[in-house]
Amino acid sequence: MSNKEIIKETNKLMKGLREADYQLIKQKSMLGQNIITEDTSGNIIEIPAKDLYEKTFL
Repeated sequence: MSNKEIIKETNKLMKGLREADYQLIKQKSMLGQNIITEDTSGNIIEIPAKDLYEKTFL
């Protein structure tokens, strides 16, 4: 596989992951659920999905 093909496939994969993240956060936001993630220091935190959705996608 050439470098060009690898880059193309990687871009497709990253696009799919971004779409999956969007759908997960949107659905959890509508259901009033939380997301488990990490802060900038690497500590595990739980935040309302609505807050993350508004901050990230709106």
